Amino acid sequence: MKTALVVLSGALALATPPGFSEILLPFVRSGPAGLAWGYDGRMYGVENDRNKFFRLDVVQNKVTAEWPLPTIRDGAPVVALPGRVFAGGTGGIAVLDTRAGKVSEVPLRDVSVTGLAADHANGVVYFTDAHTGTISKLVGTKTSTLAVLNPKSGRPCIPYGIVFDPRTKAVFVGCQGSNEIWRVNPNGKATAYGIPSPASLPEDFLLGRDGKVYAALFDAGAVAQLDPASGRVETLPLPSASKLVGLAFDAADRLWFDLPARSGVGWMDRTTRAVTQYDLTRGAEPVTLAPGPRGRLYYSDLARSSVGVFAPEAAPSGAAERIFVRDLYKRTRWTITVTARKALAVDVLDAPGTAVTLAAKVKVARTLNLSGHQRFRVPAPAGTKVTLTLDVRAVEPQTVTVRVSPVR
Repeated sequence: MKTALVVLSGALALATPPGFSEILLPFVRSGPAGLAWGYDGRMYGVENDRNKFFRLDVVQNKVTAEWPLPTIRDGAPVVALPGRVFAGGTGGIAVLDTRAGKVSEVPLRDVSVTGLAADHANGVVYFTDAHTGTISKLVGTKTSTLAVLNPKSGRPCIPYGIVFDPRTKAVFVGCQGSNEIWRVNPNGKATAYGIPSPASLPEDFLLGRDGKVYAALFDAGAVAQLDPASGRVETLPLPSASKLVGLAFDAADRLWFDLPARSGVGWMDRTTRAVTQYDLTRGAEPVTLAPGPRGRLYYSDLARSSVGVFAPEAAPSGAAERIFVRDLYKRTRWTITVTARKALAVDVLDAPGTAVTLAAKVKVARTLNLSGHQRFRVPAPAGTKVTLTLDVRAVEPQTVTVRVSPVR
């Protein structure tokens, strides 16, 4: 693929993202919005303008089914649980049974659902109401209030974006209006953290492998990074300010984002703050970014009524490292055989909340246990073959990367 390179205000710009392709929806002016990776290995989304769910076959790269939303309108946020896909909108939450192909609704009068987050292990969906600043829980078809956010500044909390942390069971929410990130604990206790960039409009939220919370700041053209341990919020700006929305990590832990006003996507090195941007099809307006099978990233394009997909390049590894990648949808026993030069470090990079154990004929020690990053030490004489058996319980469909390297 031929690419053109140009440096714009400190950002490296490339012609198109690697492995790029575009999947057109059956109708123009469909307005695709939220996307989620279903437990059946397919991508699901909602068409905002036509008020429908759609299913995308990731092998054929085409839409294979659509289902109307009975009464709920303006569907945007989408999350998945086993056998179900949820879409929030004006008037409630639509629920697609992916096995039966039927849509039901949880009606919520005078509620505008602007954010959804899933506790995959317990089958709980958390949602926000833009009208009242209320954070609620959905279990089955029953809803209950977790907290009502009332900023001390007196400015309203208009919540957009929410993420669930499986380690602490807390949810993190962005409040437009008050320009804050809120943490809400399982007991309903809420704590606010101010965002340094004024009037930033926090939207999409994401939990990183490092345990930090990331939020797209739409008007600030930046990403907010909250360290829950210290309560510190740091702003990671783009070299050239632009509208920014839609966040996702790839398999190499790079932070990607949508640039709807520039018809592009990009990623940021969080250590050096270097930014790489890619141009999409002319007139594109990407608004959502979601991981999918085999390490690919998918985005919905409002302007072109399409879903784009690309395959981020694998991060370079050291000469002595071995990288193994596998798509997982449920509990899996995964056996890897490697030749040891000396003691091995086994890094398992996965979605937060995944339970991983590692067994070998020798004693294995877990030396790092972070959200989304676990490390094991396996003693082994030089030149011997070592069989590693991983027991992985994935709480959501994901690509798991295992990096095996000599202990330094």
